[in-house]
Amino acid sequence: MSDAESLRKELEAVYNAHIEALKKKDFEAFIATVYGAMEMGIGDEMRTQFAEMAGSFLETTPDLSQTTFVAVKTEGDDLAGYYYIFKDPDFVNVCLCPFMKVSGRWRVVLSSSSYSFPLKKGEDIVAKAKKLVETEDGLRLERPAPPEGPAASRAWDENVRAALDCMAYDYKVKIAVNGAPLDFKGGCSYSGVLVGFVSGSEPAAPAVLQVGENAITVEWSKEKDQPGPGLDIQIRVLPDRPSFTLVTTKRQSGKVTAGFTVPATETDEISLVEINADEASS
Repeated sequence: MSDAESLRKELEAVYNAHIEALKKKDFEAFIATVYGAMEMGIGDEMRTQFAEMAGSFLETTPDLSQTTFVAVKTEGDDLAGYYYIFKDPDFVNVCLCPFMKVSGRWRVVLSSSSYSFPLKKGEDIVAKAKKLVETEDGLRLERPAPPEGPAASRAWDENVRAALDCMAYDYKVKIAVNGAPLDFKGGCSYSGVLVGFVSGSEPAAPAVLQVGENAITVEWSKEKDQPGPGLDIQIRVLPDRPSFTLVTTKRQSGKVTAGFTVPATETDEISLVEINADEASS
């Protein structure tokens, strides 16, 4: 077995262990597969909510048996990217799952990116995917920020959580929540988790949320003047309660500021803020 094939099998084993931990809602097994979780000391904060969070994580983590392998790329001895194809009825999604090696063990990085294109009959999607892996900025393998340690994680309020989902092919995007800019810059699809910031501190990604009313500003511009899937941004209060959505398919550029709610408890009612930017004013 070649080194590349051996690495592929090793990464797949870690990924499958990660999936299995989510399916079984096994908190300890989940933490053991995640980059930065142990180093940041977030275990105790996540433990009480993990059973509910696991379902949301699982929804955005495809089973590899339902995908097509494309390639593995590496940078140094401790960073690897596993690329695969996930097909839905209308699109081919070329996905990147990064891995970091810590203390001799590979772990999944909980941020991913993908690039989608329409499914065409007879097209060699694997060949196209391999070309995109080499040429598409949104699929570039980049080193994640190092864990900041337990002291930094204690400035977060892990009891306040929401998922951010973005589809922004061909768009440059700036998103700020409560005045704090997020890291996502557009050009691909993205899913990540936002958490609360502790009272008395300043919001800083990913700790940007507070219980009650929150403010979000989205500014965008389309890089290519051609038809595409449009811009779609959603915030879901975990485990899975939509709180904010913004969509546009026609406007080349714009800026929207709105409010959304993060409830104090799961039983609190929230109203979904829906914005169709094609109909809204700047």
